[in-house]
Amino acid sequence: MDDRKAIEELVGRYVDSINTCDPDIVDAIWSHGEGVSFVAPAGRFVSCESIRDDLVMGVFARNFQARSLRKEGLDIHLAGNMAWAEFTWSFDAVTRDGKEVRNRGLETQIMQKDGQGAWKLVHIHYSRI
Repeated sequence: MDDRKAIEELVGRYVDSINTCDPDIVDAIWSHGEGVSFVAPAGRFVSCESIRDDLVMGVFARNFQARSLRKEGLDIHLAGNMAWAEFTWSFDAVTRDGKEVRNRGLETQIMQKDGQGAWKLVHIHYSRI
């Protein structure tokens, strides 16, 4: 598969991981190596396990009964076995107590090819606009 197409699919699976809070997707798309991190308004998460358990299953699954993350304007940059993607995101959700939440922001994702040639996330940084 073309690298650019593989990265587009990886970003799509990331969006799915937030919308569904599926720990299996998180495990499949993130590197399990050292140096993995996710920086967000909710904090800094420093391993695949922490991203899965504390952020996705913790913050997103625990706080929201419904989630809709969408991406717009995906830009992909390739540099050998590393790549990064930038996009604008929109997040609409309903909290556990029924309040509607609407946010927009910017996100940068850094990916690296693993030993089998598959792209994996190694870092995400996002902020609200």
